[in-house]
Amino acid sequence: MLSVLIPTCGRPDLLDRCLRSIAEQCVEGFTVEVIVGIDGEDTGEVASAVRWSSERIPMRAMEAPHAGPAATRNRIVREASGQTLLFLNDDVFASPGLLAAHVEAQRGLDEQGNVAMVLGSAPWAIVQPDRVIDRLTRETSLIFFYDQMTGDKANDPDHDWGWRHSWTLNLSLPARCAREVGGFNEGMQLPVYEDIEFGFRVRERFGAPTLYRQGAGVIHHHRYEPIGLLAREYILGHQSHRLAAIAPACADEFFPKSPLDEQVIDAAKDQSLRDRAEAAEMIRRFVDEALAPSGDLDQGQLRSCFQRYAQCRQCLRQMGLADAGRGGACVPPIQWMEELAAHTAMN
Repeated sequence: MLSVLIPTCGRPDLLDRCLRSIAEQCVEGFTVEVIVGIDGEDTGEVASAVRWSSERIPMRAMEAPHAGPAATRNRIVREASGQTLLFLNDDVFASPGLLAAHVEAQRGLDEQGNVAMVLGSAPWAIVQPDRVIDRLTRETSLIFFYDQMTGDKANDPDHDWGWRHSWTLNLSLPARCAREVGGFNEGMQLPVYEDIEFGFRVRERFGAPTLYRQGAGVIHHHRYEPIGLLAREYILGHQSHRLAAIAPACADEFFPKSPLDEQVIDAAKDQSLRDRAEAAEMIRRFVDEALAPSGDLDQGQLRSCFQRYAQCRQCLRQMGLADAGRGGACVPPIQWMEELAAHTAMN
């Protein structure tokens, strides 16, 4: 049996479309169950699971107090009956053959006596009007690294992409592996790093590679806005400190220097104070550029946009790490960034 596990929090419309796409899958030759974990109050998710559930693909939704994606995944892992788990985001729509492709991949590995995490493809949905930020999201490593997963390596079914690619928006693995490593680390309460930290432990415990199967596809319906994207960078900086505190072996392999190192924290504090005016100017420029129509932007121009964004990214991650080093809560400076964006719009 394949257990499809979907954590969700306050996005009932996206979840409904996700479940509909799963309900339309071909499941000949294997059995499936779908379990939705509601992170907080039910806002229509239970009704969606009932709506799309069938004898062929039964679905159910579980409500529990808000605890973050790691804890939510653990709850539904405990309820899963399948020998194989498939983690999906609630904002992905299954392409035809998604479930069958994951089942085929995991069966083949099992027959060979091998264990692996199988990552499926997840191209971003194209929404009109198409803006610069949309193309940056789709065509660069702004969020994921799918843009680099091309060529001979992408066509090699045995190529190990590494645990840094164990993104749970479309990832399958044997259920026993998830359980033997203790599931997801519930100390990571925000939706950053918790999936790759899990992948790191699966790699460490089983020597499991992360394999890529482009045919196991979903379409990712998540359209970023500039302020939300910039806030995410601050969160990544802040939570790098958290990751290093609770999973030091993972952090040591992931970061060039430990986010717990006092020199690293002091440097982040100094940079966040020294470069705040420069960061403000970069943010203004990025917001203005990001919302522009993508038009005929060529790859060279797109790379230049990405490089400019990388400077914003570095500043905001340093701000986040500096606040974490001071013991501060993870509170992105959204009001400050919105004021910068509003100033840009007025000009």
